[in-house]
Amino acid sequence: MIIDPACALVFEVEAAEPDVMRRPPRDPHAHLFSWRRIRGSVSQGGFAAGLLALLCLGLAEAGVEESRMRGVMFLSLIAAVLALIMVNRRTAGRFDIRTTNRPLILLLTGAATFAGACLLLAPLRHLLQIDRLAPLDGLLALAVGGMIVGAVELVRRGTVRLHPPAGVRAISSDRRY
Repeated sequence: MIIDPACALVFEVEAAEPDVMRRPPRDPHAHLFSWRRIRGSVSQGGFAAGLLALLCLGLAEAGVEESRMRGVMFLSLIAAVLALIMVNRRTAGRFDIRTTNRPLILLLTGAATFAGACLLLAPLRHLLQIDRLAPLDGLLALAVGGMIVGAVELVRRGTVRLHPPAGVRAISSDRRY
């Protein structure tokens, strides 16, 4: 619902990065997706899934009723997906929320409107079996998105390393890092 338009429309019209013409061309014999890129993508998705799982366990442990937990998780999942879209708009540079990308603005507005409608309109709440959320629940969901953005930015800046430094041999038979 959110991912397909993001891939088909949002990323395609994103402005080119400033240094794109100064980069060397990709080796035509190289794989389209490197293992490093695949590891990064799986790490981002795994982190988001783990964060959502921890939130779900925390809400269950706190005794939050199921319909309220379902609402928090619904909103948190949307926040997580939108956070991953925002941090992956560019491969270089820092996270920047400013954009002139119309499809991205429409996607963000549409997702927020849909989430708001699902949480505010009784027929949609009944269909999804979720309760009204307290403002703190909404902040919790936004915090999930913020933590994902923060974690990805820390990795990009080199503060946290997801792959071994150059020269370190792999343990597996695939020695390419």
